[in-house]
Amino acid sequence: MDSPFSHWSNFRYWSCHVSLNAAPSFIIACAISSPPLDARIAGMTAGVATFIAGYTCMTGSPWFRRKVSGTSFGNAVRLATRIRTTLALIGVIGSLGYIHSLKAPFLNGLALLEVYAGLFAGQIVESTGKTDFARILRTGMTGTDPIVRAKSWWLGDMHSAIPTFLWTVTEGALLSLLMASIAMLIWLISMLKRRYSRNSPV
Repeated sequence: MDSPFSHWSNFRYWSCHVSLNAAPSFIIACAISSPPLDARIAGMTAGVATFIAGYTCMTGSPWFRRKVSGTSFGNAVRLATRIRTTLALIGVIGSLGYIHSLKAPFLNGLALLEVYAGLFAGQIVESTGKTDFARILRTGMTGTDPIVRAKSWWLGDMHSAIPTFLWTVTEGALLSLLMASIAMLIWLISMLKRRYSRNSPV
């Protein structure tokens, strides 16, 4: 049975990792949004907390510890998280350049991964919000008055709490898919190298 300390260490690790990876998008979103920002900050914070909880539960589960941790694929996952963290650190620098792009065009380019992931995620959420189901749900929660709906803290425009939460979760899912793809690529390369070393003559 795992000790509470190991679970706490796992939680601290993912809290740092997810928060750092979310920092570039957080900086850009706050810089380009019009005040008040409380709904957007609440939505982004809830999205980050969702990923921290999800990764903590997934990697702390008995199945993950038994099937992934300590394996070659587990090592690939750890290396992929380090690569993703490095990209996030670059993204933090790039996000500062993005909001001051005229003064630092080179730094602007360093945030392209975060920018494009955010734009794509925003398009997905916005398109989903135009479906009949989303419109019915929004009307049921905020009423039929379009002015009241537009000013809703929860379901107003794309900068209100719930759309921002969905935007953050969607962007995080896209970047998590990128991290998983990096891990898979690392794992495949390691397997090919191992097979080559076994078959090569001494």
